[in-house]
Amino acid sequence: MPVNWLWRHHMGHFVQVQKHKVDDGVDIFGNKKTKDIVKKFRVDIYAGSNCLAVFTYEFKEEEINPETGKKELKPKYMFQGFWNDRKHMENMLGMHPRQGYADNCYSRKDNPDDYVEKFYLNTYYKQECKEILSCAQEWAKSGVKIILYYKEPKKVKKGAK
Repeated sequence: MPVNWLWRHHMGHFVQVQKHKVDDGVDIFGNKKTKDIVKKFRVDIYAGSNCLAVFTYEFKEEEINPETGKKELKPKYMFQGFWNDRKHMENMLGMHPRQGYADNCYSRKDNPDDYVEKFYLNTYYKQECKEILSCAQEWAKSGVKIILYYKEPKKVKKGAK
């Protein structure tokens, strides 16, 4: 089941880039070798019921159905964070250096191994996104690309799940 029932509206997503060290065999002397790999993940942004925004990583995982004994892909999600309110978002973006919040938690400059590459925001939810959109200029200054789009949600038929 998609997680959008937990929060009000799917406002968009961002692309999270993470660098990892992985084992890469051994050298001729028997020493372990490692290599860096870069992975990109889509993290969805929802308008929170009691906060500004909630971030989740949604994926599918293979599980064995106990009734049939067969493998099935089950939708799952992992909570990735939230912004409590505008002030919290600004602090995370490093917009208040005099108050001790100088690092942007999402920028490549401040976090080269774990940063946000792009934000995609659906302006259909302009009321829910207004605080977030007002900080878009600050994100752009920090090197994060912001892509705005407009997409109306699909209408749910009566009786549909």
